[in-house]
Amino acid sequence: MLWRGLDGGTGVFLFCHSLISPFEKLYHKNLRMSQDNDTILWSSEKENQVSTELSVVQRLSGEILGPESAFAVARSEKRKEWEVVVLAAKDFQVTDAESKETAVGYGRLLQASTKALNELYTSTKQGIDAIKKPILEAEKSDIGAITAAKDALGSKVLAYDREQARILAEAQRKAQEEARQAEIERKLQEAIALEAAGEKEESAQVLDEPIMAVPAIVQEAPTKVTGQVTKTTYSAVVTDFKKLVMAVSRGEVPLLALKADEPWLNGQARAFRTGLSYPGVEVKENTGTHFRS
Repeated sequence: MLWRGLDGGTGVFLFCHSLISPFEKLYHKNLRMSQDNDTILWSSEKENQVSTELSVVQRLSGEILGPESAFAVARSEKRKEWEVVVLAAKDFQVTDAESKETAVGYGRLLQASTKALNELYTSTKQGIDAIKKPILEAEKSDIGAITAAKDALGSKVLAYDREQARILAEAQRKAQEEARQAEIERKLQEAIALEAAGEKEESAQVLDEPIMAVPAIVQEAPTKVTGQVTKTTYSAVVTDFKKLVMAVSRGEVPLLALKADEPWLNGQARAFRTGLSYPGVEVKENTGTHFRS
């Protein structure tokens, strides 16, 4: 829904009720769903409750941001107060003490308007937040339950895959060891046969040859199921900050590994001003003119 603006032009008052109807239609379309023996029934009472909630949201949105709302009326009144001052200040020049005093007067008026507008917008946003709050809480609850279930299933699948990989590795190790022992036994029997035939050099040569066991082939672990995505991520945890700093100072670690705490340094600058003297830190003065209402 698009409302007319306060100045007679096309306004920008777009609110959530313009977005509700598609979801409301989808809700009614899929109101009753069933799958095998598990049936999900949404009672008419629930349907009425949702419709009522949507109506409340639409009504409240109009009350808060509609063209006849307290917000719209107050904004229009306040705009009349500051708009003329903004236009006057736009091209105003400070050339002497009198014009300076006038400029400060304009600044004080605009500061008062800023304070009044902040109060108006804060109270209006609080009203909007009150509407959003139950929606955000419902989203957090629903998505949270789904995410917890997905994480639990993912952990179980990952544990199963790791166990299968462990079993496969152990079977592979045993198979290789058995193949190696079989090759040792074969070479030993061959050497004994050559020794019995009087071919001592050949017998010694057989025993000196490296053992080349045939690699054992073990059935591979089950492949991934369609829809399963395994992702490995990596993150760094600083366990000894002093060691990291020393490594940076020696050039072993890039300087990017360390980040200056600018909020803390700014607090130190405000506290000590030009008296702040930290190696590698310079105090910067920013001077500006402000106004009191």
